[in-house]
Amino acid sequence: MSPPLVELRNVSKRFFGTHAVNGVSLTIDEGTVHVLLGENGAGKSTLMKILAGVVKPDAGEILIKGQKVEMENPWDALRLGIGMVYQELTLVPTLSVAENICLGDLPCKGPGHVVNWQLVRERALAALGRLGVDINPDAKVGNLDLGQQQLVEIARAISRHARLIILDEPTSALTSNAREKLFAVIRALKKEGVAFIYISHHLDEVPMIGDVVSVLRDGKLVATKAVAEVDDQMLIRMMVGRTLEEQYPQEQARPGEEALRVEGLAAGHRVKDVTFAVCYGEVLGLAGLMGAGRTEVLETIFGMRRLDRGRIWVNGREIGAWSPQEAIRAGLALVTEDRKNSLVLQNSIKFNLTLASLGLHSRMGLMNGSKEARSAVDLVKGLRIEPPHVTRAVRTLSGGNQQKVVLGKWLCSRARIFLLDDPTRGIDVGAKVEVYRLINELKRGGAAVVIASSDMGELMGICDRIAVMRSGRVVNEYNAREVSQEDILAAAMGGTVA
Repeated sequence: MSPPLVELRNVSKRFFGTHAVNGVSLTIDEGTVHVLLGENGAGKSTLMKILAGVVKPDAGEILIKGQKVEMENPWDALRLGIGMVYQELTLVPTLSVAENICLGDLPCKGPGHVVNWQLVRERALAALGRLGVDINPDAKVGNLDLGQQQLVEIARAISRHARLIILDEPTSALTSNAREKLFAVIRALKKEGVAFIYISHHLDEVPMIGDVVSVLRDGKLVATKAVAEVDDQMLIRMMVGRTLEEQYPQEQARPGEEALRVEGLAAGHRVKDVTFAVCYGEVLGLAGLMGAGRTEVLETIFGMRRLDRGRIWVNGREIGAWSPQEAIRAGLALVTEDRKNSLVLQNSIKFNLTLASLGLHSRMGLMNGSKEARSAVDLVKGLRIEPPHVTRAVRTLSGGNQQKVVLGKWLCSRARIFLLDDPTRGIDVGAKVEVYRLINELKRGGAAVVIASSDMGELMGICDRIAVMRSGRVVNEYNAREVSQEDILAAAMGGTVA
């Protein structure tokens, strides 16, 4: 019996005395997709960085084909046939596809070591051909869509003869079509014996692409099982260490006065005719396919986009053209799709929590440090931000805790109307439930919430009503407790339910 392609034995890594990875052992076989699950902070990224040569372990062994190996840097990992495609892509947008594929290993010729551009192009074409994708090797990477860029990253890995490719949240920002293309490439490479480690927060992807699944929690391996042996509830229980009786905790709606109304809203090419209203004590969902205009609607309401046509009322008062600063003063909050754009990552939790409410924590232009600290401590406690140290840099927090800081920033500003754009994107199951809990608390406290999300199950589980958008327009509105996913999809696509 031949040894496995890659084996990790009792691998451990500490950071500042805390075990990020604690005695983890994994086996990766040729031609398989090994799905790796776990909450943010469970140790997945650290473990994969060890395998990719980015981080050195404190203890344990790595074996390839039964032989113990040492990796000092990512080049050692590439030489040994291990490539990693990060969630934040590492391509150079101003260079061509071919240049990116061969970057760091450009073939040269002659005594002057001049780049052999013909060979660069041939290598790129060979790698792209092996993936079975039609991407122009001369195209600038910055002109490609995200799905194509993802495939270029994989092409770069296989051009260097990678036998194991690590994919970190590869579909977090892909359309369903782009995801299917990626899955087709993975299946084709599996037949050639290439193995994959696939990190994901999307449980529905586990049976779609996985052969084996491992779950990490608090830096330790909880279990490794064949995909055929598990279901969503079992995986959730392993990830969070408790049973989630309700994935979407619900709060009964008690709508109060109307908080926000928009009529005939139009802005740019993406928002053409949008009408809806939301009351205090209510959660309204915005559904729709990618490109339907959900994000642009929220940005227009918040004053980030110029209003071309239509009317907006806040608390019964019609407003005209306004700015985000005026929106904040009126009690509106916008949580953007990319949480990192809403945070100053190198600064502390305290700094970020009070960033949108400086006027409440200052007098005559001078910050009241003790008042600021009290507000931050109260929010950290109420939001269950971990670790609960207000002086800690936000960049060191997990994705779920960063999202709590974003929400906390607006809570601190005393906002009453919350516009949330894909608030659970890229965070794990346990953290999602925490975000849903916070939304329910906002609702219970009488706030009005509008959620734009690509997750229909999420909208049906957490919202009271759902407005469906298609091509920049609201085309249908449903009671979230009475609608099916088929109804929403049919409205979003312009079809009918069979």
